[in-house]
Amino acid sequence: MGTPKIYLELWDNCINSLERPDYHPERYLDKHILRVTNNALKTGNPNLVMAAKIHDLFKPVSGAMKKDTTGQFYWSNPEHATQAADWMLIEDDIKHWCWTNGADWCTVEGIVRHHMIAKNFAGMSHNKLMKYSRQCGQYWAQLILFTQCDDMIGGRF
Repeated sequence: MGTPKIYLELWDNCINSLERPDYHPERYLDKHILRVTNNALKTGNPNLVMAAKIHDLFKPVSGAMKKDTTGQFYWSNPEHATQAADWMLIEDDIKHWCWTNGADWCTVEGIVRHHMIAKNFAGMSHNKLMKYSRQCGQYWAQLILFTQCDDMIGGRF
């Protein structure tokens, strides 16, 4: 199965969509998604590869243009992770696309849903961190690795 049409329609919104410059030196969402996908490919983990393709897809769908402290504009959508994960739950073509690429769509959905929360693990209390580790269960280690794939500033890739 090729890339689903419903994905490509959302992908078109990502092309040249501005990213927050202090976190995204690549500046454009499409380039960011491709970079995260390339990082995920290096892991050999199909769940991470599919999560990379989907994780920020909903940033330009809703939200607002904001300006950072240096005056540069970027698109902000704090709900993008939830929107993308919820979309996965109802789109059978996306579930099938994950499966045909060797990924478990349930794991991909969990990684996508929690990828923003995971960026804040270092500052969480032990109790809150344990809550998330139980909630994420089987894909906890994959979520941690995904945050490294998605880190454009200090990541290991």
